[in-house]
Amino acid sequence: MKEASPAIPLQPIEPTEGADKQPALALYLRHDFDVEGQLLDYAMHEGRLSNVHGKARHKPREH
Repeated sequence: MKEASPAIPLQPIEPTEGADKQPALALYLRHDFDVEGQLLDYAMHEGRLSNVHGKARHKPREH
């Protein structure tokens, strides 16, 4: 996987998850992801449009 920036060792992983999924959000936060923003009416869930959080890992992982 190519780094997002040669100056800052970021991993370009940007998942989205339903904004109402608190256990999933806690899991991402525990693994060094940050919420970058909320996408309104972005995904269909149970027949309704729902909001999702866009996340990215900004902290370099130690090898």
